[in-house]
Amino acid sequence: MRDIEDWLAAGRHIIEADKAEKRSQKTNFCPNHEEEIVVVVYCEACEQSLCEECSQHDHAKSPHRIVPMKDAAERGRQQIKNVLSECKRKLCVFSTAIEATVQIAKDLQRRSDRAQKDLQQTAKEYTLRIQKEQSELMALLHKRREVKEGEMAAHINSLQRAVDVLRGMCSLAETALGDDASAVDVLRSKVKLSGERRVLNQVAIVNVPSDLSALKFERNHHFRFPPDYVLGKISE
Repeated sequence: MRDIEDWLAAGRHIIEADKAEKRSQKTNFCPNHEEEIVVVVYCEACEQSLCEECSQHDHAKSPHRIVPMKDAAERGRQQIKNVLSECKRKLCVFSTAIEATVQIAKDLQRRSDRAQKDLQQTAKEYTLRIQKEQSELMALLHKRREVKEGEMAAHINSLQRAVDVLRGMCSLAETALGDDASAVDVLRSKVKLSGERRVLNQVAIVNVPSDLSALKFERNHHFRFPPDYVLGKISE
């Protein structure tokens, strides 16, 4: 079965080749006749191969220009050579242009990758600088707050001692003035109150400065990011 299919395929190939050969041979015959009349001349105006009869009738007068097939073929070869030469020249030009464009595309990719790395590196550097400055400013902020809190705590402790002394003196005085207090209790309370009073006079009541709580972050307005871009810009 396989041999028969191969034989049929080979037969079809031979038939197609024969038809192609016949079509090629027909190009040597005049297209204006049904019978096979060989062409011998060429009409340059019509760009058509003709037999002797057609050249003397339909193509005999201007603007028709009848030349021998050999001469027409020779001129045709020369024209084809010129076309071939021009095609090769342009092929070289276009090939060179393609190579140049490909190289430019490679350069574009390389420079784009480089620009991306530079951008990422710049952003990283700025981020590290900002984080470093932030850490330093935060540490300074906390240190100054602790100093101010220490001053306030010392002042509160001093005032609290005075409050405790005053409360003790008030309690002692109220007891001495009570109905149950004896003369001895009154005199003892008097002596003790005098001593506490001297201690109290040594406690200075100083008003806390109102600006002691002043603490804020002041932005550096002399350094400003450009309005249209921050890290940099993409240029060509």
